[in-house]
Amino acid sequence: TYGGIFRSGGPINPHEYHPNQMWAQDWVYEGLLSYGRDGQILPALASSWTVEDTGEGTRVSFFLRQGVLFHDGTPWNCDAAVLNFDHALSDITRMRHEWLGAAKYLKSWTCNSNLELVLETDTHFYPLLQ
Repeated sequence: TYGGIFRSGGPINPHEYHPNQMWAQDWVYEGLLSYGRDGQILPALASSWTVEDTGEGTRVSFFLRQGVLFHDGTPWNCDAAVLNFDHALSDITRMRHEWLGAAKYLKSWTCNSNLELVLETDTHFYPLLQ
């Protein structure tokens, strides 16, 4: 800021951010979930979800909102979500995201269908949906 005027949050690449840029990305990119009043977790790109205890960890199935399009008209679907996780949690970029916590514990992200994304952790990680 200069004289109280916001100048830049830096690059708004969702795969190469710094923690201080997350608020700016939230203005541009929509997540699977969002926050309501008092921290209530609400649907966003996921219209609903289920959480299952697997014994060793947790499985969350996100049922993706239908009819969502990217800016170029490409449909939003599970393949797009998995591609995002593939990039963000690749061997090259995973270290940048480990401060979030979830990146350390996610063991898989797969599609059960075109509109169902399944995340699995290798241990219980209560803030996964936060």
